Amino acid sequence: MIAFWMNIPLQQRNAIKEVLVGLQADETRSIRMAISQVIAIIAVNEVPRGQWPTILDSLLSGTSSDNLLYRSACLCTLGSICDEDYTVLKAGGQHILTAIMQNLSAPDSPLELRKISAFALSDCLELCQESLLNPSERRIIIQTLIQVAGMEDEELSSSAYEILIDIVPLVYEKLADNLADLFALSVNSIKNCSEHIVKMAIEFWIVVCEEELSIIEEGKPSQNYVKFALGHLVAVLIESMNKFADQYADPDEYNVSSAASNCLSQMTAVVKEDIIPHTLPYIEQNFTSDNAALRDTAILVFRCIVDLPGCADYVKQAIPVLLQNMSSSETKLKDTTSWTIGMICKKHPDVVKQGIDQISFVLCTSIRDDDPQVAATSCWALLNLAQTIDEENSFWDLLNDIIQIVLVGTERGNDELTSSCFESLQVIAANAPEKCKEILVRLMNPVIARLGECVLQLQNNGMSESIGNIQSSMCSLLVVLLLKLEDSAHPNCNQIAEIVFHILNSPNASYVGEEAILVIGAIAHITGEGFIGFANEIIPLLLTAMSQWQDHSICLIAISVISDITRALNTQFSPYADATMMSLMELVSHGEVDRSIPPLALSCMGDIAIAIGAQFANYLPVFLKVAAKPAIEEAVKPLPPDDVDYQEFIDELKCSIIEAFTGIIHGLRTGDKSDLILKELGNVAELLLHIAKDKPENRSEALTNAAIGLIGDITMNYGHKSESLGKNEDIQKFIVNSFKTSKSAATQSLAKWAATLISRL
Repeated sequence: MIAFWMNIPLQQRNAIKEVLVGLQADETRSIRMAISQVIAIIAVNEVPRGQWPTILDSLLSGTSSDNLLYRSACLCTLGSICDEDYTVLKAGGQHILTAIMQNLSAPDSPLELRKISAFALSDCLELCQESLLNPSERRIIIQTLIQVAGMEDEELSSSAYEILIDIVPLVYEKLADNLADLFALSVNSIKNCSEHIVKMAIEFWIVVCEEELSIIEEGKPSQNYVKFALGHLVAVLIESMNKFADQYADPDEYNVSSAASNCLSQMTAVVKEDIIPHTLPYIEQNFTSDNAALRDTAILVFRCIVDLPGCADYVKQAIPVLLQNMSSSETKLKDTTSWTIGMICKKHPDVVKQGIDQISFVLCTSIRDDDPQVAATSCWALLNLAQTIDEENSFWDLLNDIIQIVLVGTERGNDELTSSCFESLQVIAANAPEKCKEILVRLMNPVIARLGECVLQLQNNGMSESIGNIQSSMCSLLVVLLLKLEDSAHPNCNQIAEIVFHILNSPNASYVGEEAILVIGAIAHITGEGFIGFANEIIPLLLTAMSQWQDHSICLIAISVISDITRALNTQFSPYADATMMSLMELVSHGEVDRSIPPLALSCMGDIAIAIGAQFANYLPVFLKVAAKPAIEEAVKPLPPDDVDYQEFIDELKCSIIEAFTGIIHGLRTGDKSDLILKELGNVAELLLHIAKDKPENRSEALTNAAIGLIGDITMNYGHKSESLGKNEDIQKFIVNSFKTSKSAATQSLAKWAATLISRL
């Protein structure tokens, strides 16, 4: 569309733009908004080409027009241009900010004009960053926003709060100048304003907490704004939780209570034990209150601080009261309580062990609660409990009964509860000790039967997101059971594979594809070479999943499971090598795939080489040209110093290249074809030297291991033919230093092995 516009003769374009500017004063708001958007798009494309030099002055002039409709339209257009690309107007940034602030702060500005000005300021924040760094200008901007945020109009107040929230990360270090006023504004809003504005005021402090927590985690000193606000802010947050308490509220709704709870949790993360004196009096006063709403708030506040080590004694005292609450008739109280019990199970396992039998009994009873939300939350608490206990705990003696209770929960017809039950069973099964193996074997059949029923139901009624979640949970549970039981699950593999084949072959596969593919990987692990019976049906489906690189998570899992299958089938994978290598080559050479895909594809090629041995010689030329050469060229380029994500990607890419060559060397060796790759070792040596010369802090332990392992493999396979690599001074320093400095026994062992081989050259 832009190309079409730019091909219109300039004279005609100017005429159209003149008409558009005139229409900005149209009385219909939707027309003004649309015109502003069109002008913004044109300006973003023409101004950098020097083709609309008058637009900025025209819009700035309009912001002081007596025609309020035109004035608001010009402000809106300035915001729209900045939202599209603020750099287009960077030269006029100061003038734009002045125009917006004048219209926003003027006492005689109409309410609608102030709203437009607030929206424009929000869009122009990036343009205004230099002004925010100037103390006097920053003070004026923030004070104006404080004034506007305190106004009665909810929409205008909300807009001002949104800008203040966006400003926090930009000027956190400089907020001290306005902190007292910001604190007074937010406290007044939380005490006296509508629910929406209360949430905005709380959100402001959540963002402050997040900023301070990020600074603390980096090991830097924060400005301690949260400590400054701690006492009074905790009090008003608790007050707001009581004021807006609603026992019938949707538990998934983000209301004042959940916002305040979130803020208290964030404050706890920042100030740690310092929050206890400010919360404990309210908790102690209301924890056993006859008023269910006050008791619910007290438990919610307690949950926000429960993971602090200093709360261990209070937790021990609280557990009996919490367990008693689970027999209450108040649904909201039971839901809050079960969440809190779950947090305690997660954070205080030593305390929980002392009352494990009673806690298990109450949670299992609550899974049968009439309210499915309470039952689902109790499943989550049970999940946390199973993760924190040891194999000798009496919990496992009750496992059969617990599983039966949870399975009944899956039959109640509530999709969220069903998913929670299967997720709980997944974690319980993963943590169950060896003595519970027979119980887990008996669990297989009902899960398989239920998954089969679900597939038939979907064929008849179609897919929904909630049903997809249930299928995913069942598939994840089957993965755990298969890997946990191994040979004991072998008799179930045929039936499971048939069901998963139907899932992957259905038009709804995208809902559960990842989990279903992982089931295939688990079956391959168990059946080994017996997986050949499933290969003809399953491998084409995995190749199809690999081709869906736009959904990179499914593509990655499919590649990973292909690697599992190569290890299971070994030479029996040969008939599928052509199609698989073609798919992998397409992925590594495609310029638009997510960058997490090529490294895994390279590693998979190495796995294929190990599996099919000398047959990999057929793919060696195209592998070297299409996959290895471009990957090595990218891997040895200088790294941008500040792009941590890219540095991690390159580290992973180097690992994968090395894994691929390691696999190929091992594979070709089985057919006495190792020499086929000997002449190509120069490129590999370049990569290994690059790694060896790099600073130790620039490479992961995994990369160090992989590089030393490949050096050793090359030395062992090619002897004196690899002398130029093994005797290289940088390579030898790399191996010796890795042995001396690494804390990993595996790295030290590899380095010693490689050094011994090189010494024999």
